[in-house]
Amino acid sequence: MKILVSIFYWIIILPAIKLVMFPISLTAWIFTILFDKKLKLVHFIANIWGSLYIVLNPFLSVDVRGKENIQEGETYVVTPNHTSLLDISAIHNIFMHFKWISKASLKRVPFIGWNMVLDKTIFISRTDPKSQLEMMRKCEHNLDIGNSIMIFPEGTRYRGKELGEFLSGGFLLAKKKQISVLPVAISYSHDSVIEGYTFKHKTKIIVDILKPIKFDQYKKTKDLRDAVKTQIEEKVKSTFV
Repeated sequence: MKILVSIFYWIIILPAIKLVMFPISLTAWIFTILFDKKLKLVHFIANIWGSLYIVLNPFLSVDVRGKENIQEGETYVVTPNHTSLLDISAIHNIFMHFKWISKASLKRVPFIGWNMVLDKTIFISRTDPKSQLEMMRKCEHNLDIGNSIMIFPEGTRYRGKELGEFLSGGFLLAKKKQISVLPVAISYSHDSVIEGYTFKHKTKIIVDILKPIKFDQYKKTKDLRDAVKTQIEEKVKSTFV
């Protein structure tokens, strides 16, 4: 049964979501691009799109906690840990406004990549120093106009409860633009969710939004970075024993 449901999800549900949601996103972009510089409607639709990947999967559920820690009208550098590709869909369930930082190769993925371009995702090529400088410039511009930035400080995925090394880029950005950091801890009730293309377990994903940390709470960038990592790691380790 798990195999049949998994096949139905990959072959029917996922393509249907893309085929329905992309035209909606494109229409919203056409009608709002001239007066909505933040693209708030386009991103709201992206949140719906991303959340559907979990809502319509019988093996997955999301519990978002701590939304009261997001202050209305505030702009943040948001720093979730990164365990799985499912993190992306789980984060969209927060339904907050932000811009992703993502690897440049994703912009070529049909439908999903096209929508990332519409939503003005900030793309980066890790092997190109010029791309990294351009990424920082775009991040600063977005923070200036009130768009929060969503960045995985580990840079890549790390399975389990032990987090990878946090890179300093997002924290340097928070310091420079005098923006609070919003730590987000993502935990899974099972360490291994998918084997091949088959979902193995009914898995609960907990998204804990922790209290913001002000940019000047720590004098040094590395101390801010390490404090955020410690808080996220402690939450991840304590969520599922």
